[in-house]
Amino acid sequence: MRCWLPGGESHPRESPETTAAREVREELGRGVRLDGRIGEAVQFFYAHTEQCWYEMTAVFFRGTFQGAPLGAGTDELAWLDADRDRASFFHACHAWAASQAQ
Repeated sequence: MRCWLPGGESHPRESPETTAAREVREELGRGVRLDGRIGEAVQFFYAHTEQCWYEMTAVFFRGTFQGAPLGAGTDELAWLDADRDRASFFHACHAWAASQAQ
């Protein structure tokens, strides 16, 4: 199983904080309170389906779910141990961010 943290591209004039909260809502069907910035990372990765390289700039936050689920998200929520399950993350920078959130 390969996992990733919620996220995606920002809308025009959208702050990283607003993007993170929107992506959690869309992907996991949950509200979130951001509890602090973890950091930023740049990672290059190869997309086999498109047969090309991408540069991903990511901003990571600590967060706490707020209230009851808002409905079904587009993705399934899974809890991982950041150290034990490091290899389960699709992106290395996601594994790094999860290890920093503890």
